[in-house]
Amino acid sequence: MATEILVYINHAWMTHYRGPKGDKAEGNFGFLKTNGIAHESWNFEPIRGKVYGYVPRSAEIKISRLGAKRGDAAVDGVTVVWIARNPRTKKTVIIGWYRNARIHRDAEHRRLERLSGFDVGYQIEAPAADAVLLPIDARSFIIPTAKEPGNLGQSPVWYGKGEAFNRDVAEYIGRGGRRVERPAKSPRQTDPELRRKVEQAAINHAIAYYESEKGGSHRVETVEKDGVGWDLEAFAEDGGHLKVEVKGLSGKTSSLS
Repeated sequence: MATEILVYINHAWMTHYRGPKGDKAEGNFGFLKTNGIAHESWNFEPIRGKVYGYVPRSAEIKISRLGAKRGDAAVDGVTVVWIARNPRTKKTVIIGWYRNARIHRDAEHRRLERLSGFDVGYQIEAPAADAVLLPIDARSFIIPTAKEPGNLGQSPVWYGKGEAFNRDVAEYIGRGGRRVERPAKSPRQTDPELRRKVEQAAINHAIAYYESEKGGSHRVETVEKDGVGWDLEAFAEDGGHLKVEVKGLSGKTSSLS
């Protein structure tokens, strides 16, 4: 599977990005603070089947880092991840993305008049069908901003925090912006004697279960000391043979699965 090429653009926070009317842009960018309008206000407004993305301060995107060769005027097939600081939570999050984007070397490759006398220069374009803007309550993927190496800095353009981070983001985008909650790890019992007792109790419980009518009335043999990778072997009258690995945890309930 080919690695998805990602670039992150940090810009103002908005709800719809389809023009400033009724959609206030919020952020700490100089032009916005001075003029009350953000050039990125139209970043998700389709025009003849395309969307155009403004990069604050016309900051340079190093297309050589995205696969462009020397002399290339543009690079194709990039996933542009749009991020913004939520003014309520003060966290910078993913707000949407363009897939299959073309990024031009020229920061103002195309200029569009967005309001009377108000032009915006664009470096990024993508098929409107490949542009996804997350609703406010779905913007939950937090971007690391602490002053540490590799984290998002002052530049609006960022290339991610290494391969593992970018892979997580690519998977998140592939799921349409849905997070996968990782199950919490069960705490390991640190007392060796108690741990031994817990593990033995689990073995006894498993043996009793598989020997019972509910568990299939198996003949059960322990192979814990044989180093085969499982703890029990359960034999059914019809010739069925189960290899059972047992994990014991201390607590008030017990279960088998």
